[in-house]
Formats: sequence, structure tokens, C-alpha cells
Amino acid sequence: MQIAADSQSSVDVALGRLARLLGFLEADPDNLNLLADVGDLALECGDLSVARTAAVHALELRPGDPYFSLRLSSVATAEGNFDEALAITGELLAAGVDDPAVRYNRAYALVCLHRFEEAKGLLLSLHAQQALPALVVRLLIRTHHYLGELDEAIAVAQAYLEAEPGNGEIAGMLSLLFVDVDQLPQAQEWAQRALSLVPDNLDALLAASTVALAAEDTDAARALAHRALAVQLRNGRVWSNLGLADMLDFEFDAAHENLTKAVHYMPEHIGTWHLLGWVQMLHRDLDSAEASFQQALALDDNFGETHGALAALAAMRGDWARADEYAKVARRLDPESMYSRYTEVLRLQREGRNDLVARLFDSALREGKAPGGGSLRDMLNRVVSKKRD
Repeated sequence: MQIAADSQSSVDVALGRLARLLGFLEADPDNLNLLADVGDLALECGDLSVARTAAVHALELRPGDPYFSLRLSSVATAEGNFDEALAITGELLAAGVDDPAVRYNRAYALVCLHRFEEAKGLLLSLHAQQALPALVVRLLIRTHHYLGELDEAIAVAQAYLEAEPGNGEIAGMLSLLFVDVDQLPQAQEWAQRALSLVPDNLDALLAASTVALAAEDTDAARALAHRALAVQLRNGRVWSNLGLADMLDFEFDAAHENLTKAVHYMPEHIGTWHLLGWVQMLHRDLDSAEASFQQALALDDNFGETHGALAALAAMRGDWARADEYAKVARRLDPESMYSRYTEVLRLQREGRNDLVARLFDSALREGKAPGGGSLRDMLNRVVSKKRD
């Protein structure tokens, strides 16, 4: 409570100072120093209208001024006008104003526009400099992450933390990176370190929740996910973790609700579409399941598990010709596909060959690897045992 009170007090102080500066500016509207102070403080307070007005008026008094042009690019970025920010920073660079702040603003706008390769070039040029600010490091890590360059992102984070071990935000980023490369002990270590420094760090909460899921500790996973939602409600990965926890607890109605939210906020994630599709299949809502798997297929038609899931769905409908087509593609793309085996299970069940069904299903479970260690059969036994207890 004291932290929240102190934060509100700081905001009140800043707003009070901004009001005083605006009073001075009203008396002296062409004072460039006042315009600079008002613009910076308004941007800090989130009053983007005032910040823009100050920067625009200053540029009317001093056209092309690099300082105010840079401030205007910051305002544009804060407003979400990323194309405008790119235009301004491009003009500055073309005019020879090759300042690190200009490069950072341009890189930030490029990242927001999902132009990651272009952003990476700018950020790497900044990364070569000494005493790099944490905000540049964070943006470079995010850029590597978005590009799937996880080893590079980990190297940047580790190098920074060697010099600045007390940075909780970058420690949290590193914990999530270790989740994404399936190094869960390291993910847990860095998540704990980050949360000891920044208790509401979103990346660390998400990483810790994922580690708890891998350990099949659904209570801990849910508690951490709900803490993460208090930080950012519209995070698809957090909703996906809640959906997974529900599935492990056989709470399929809740899983359906949470996974639907997950794909709403994270529509580009194939794995979450798969989870939602299987929950819909369990509900016998085959049309919705097909729509989910088709969404996954549209994202990447070379992912074997999607074709395997569609094969299983076609088999459930009794459309064996279509099931065979999908299963053939699934086996070509992923010879170890669990889903194509499930299609064979359905076919054998239809033929009444239950002895082979049990053997095939058991073989698939023994060969599949569980996130928490051991086989999928071991994991299923653990989950069922907990459910009974």
C-alpha cells in the first residue's frame, strides 16, 4: 500500500509541476526552454495532447530543430502513430543527426510495426556502444525473441546481467527465454530472482507459471497466472497457461473458456489453437474444432501435428478417405505424430480390434515425452492419481 501511495504522490507532484509550467507558458508562449520542459513533463505524465502541442509549436518557431523533432517522434510513438515516428526519425538520420536516441526511437517504432529485421540492425549498432541503457537492451532482447533468435537473446540478457545483476526486468525476460528453449531449471532460477526484485514482473510470473505446469502443479500455475493477469489482462500466454491447468485437472469447460480468450489475444500461436481444437473435440463440437485446426493450418501448413489433428477429426466423423489424406501428410511431416496414431486408434476401434487399440495407445504414451519428465504415460498416471486424491 505504501508503494502505491508513493507512486500516486509522485504523479500528483508531476501534474502539479506541469500545471505551473503551463501557467508560465501561457504568459510566455514562445519560450523554447519552457516548451521543452512542458513537452517532456507532459509526455512523462501521459498528457500526449499537451506534449504534441508543445513540440509542434517549438518546431514552428525553430523548423527542423533536432531536439524538438526527436521529442515529436517520442510523442508519435506514445500515441501509436508509428509511421509518423518513422518519418521523423528518417528525416533526422538523413540530415546527419545520428544520435543514439534517434536510432532507439526508430527501432522502437519498427518493432511496433513488426519490422523486426530492420529494428535489429539499428539496435545492434547501439549495442556495440558502451554503457548501453537497459531500455535498449530490453528492446534488442525482444527483437531477437520475436525473430526466433533465442540463443542470441539469451546471450544479450546474460551479458547485461553479469554487469547489472540487480535488473529484475531483464532477469524476468531471461527466465521466459529459458522456458522457450525448454531449460526449465534455469527458467525457475531466473524467475525467482526476478520476482525477488520485481514481484509483479510479467515475464517472470509467466515463466514460473509455465514451470509449475511442467511439474503438474496446477494450483501453483493458476496462482501465478492470476498474478500475471493482474499485471496484464490481455496476455494470451497467461490465458493459455490457465487453459492447460484446466485440462490437467479435467475441467474442460473452464479450459474451453480460457483457451478461447488465449487465441483471442494471441491468434498467431499454433499450439493454442491445437489445445482449443482438442477441447472442442472433447465437447463433440466438431465444427468448431475444425475451424480451430484450420486456423492453425493457415498459420503454417507444414506443421505435421495440425494435419494429424485434422485426420483425427475426420476419423471421428467417419470420413476415412479424408482422414487417410491428412494422416499421410502428417506422417510425412512428422513420423512420430501422436495425432496420426490417434486416427489409427479410431480406425481399429471401428473394426472392433480393441486388443490392438490398447497396444497402439500404450506405445504412443510410452514414446511421448512429458514436460515434467518421463513419458506421457507417466504423466497421465500422475495426473489421474492427483485427481483421485
